[in-house]
Amino acid sequence: MPLRRLIDRYTGELCVAACAGQAPPDWVLDALHCLPCDMARGKGKVADRRAVDLVEAAVLKNRVGEVFGGLVINTDAEDNRPKEGTVHLADPAVMGRITSGAELDLGASVQAKLTRADPLFTGKNKILFNTV
Repeated sequence: MPLRRLIDRYTGELCVAACAGQAPPDWVLDALHCLPCDMARGKGKVADRRAVDLVEAAVLKNRVGEVFGGLVINTDAEDNRPKEGTVHLADPAVMGRITSGAELDLGASVQAKLTRADPLFTGKNKILFNTV
């Protein structure tokens, strides 16, 4: 099975060395300080998020129009869009884009009406909610 994440390559080498009672290879030790930045720039994170978005949209596709309880986990206030953000539902456990008529407060409980859940949508937001 191929390694899916860059970190797996390094942790594998660290584990092999630890199990053998040896020092890890220098190339692994040299790379560790750059690893967090390298991973943040990686495309694996984007691919993982897109796969989850697709599944979440498929789970909700027949529930457009329903209202769910959720928490605001991100706002776009730093981009001068305080009425937009991300909502996380507990049941079903999904995240989606949310817009509101008023400013969204980070961590606030909201009632979110599902306005789009389209796994085939080619744009950025397969799932959309509006506050009610």
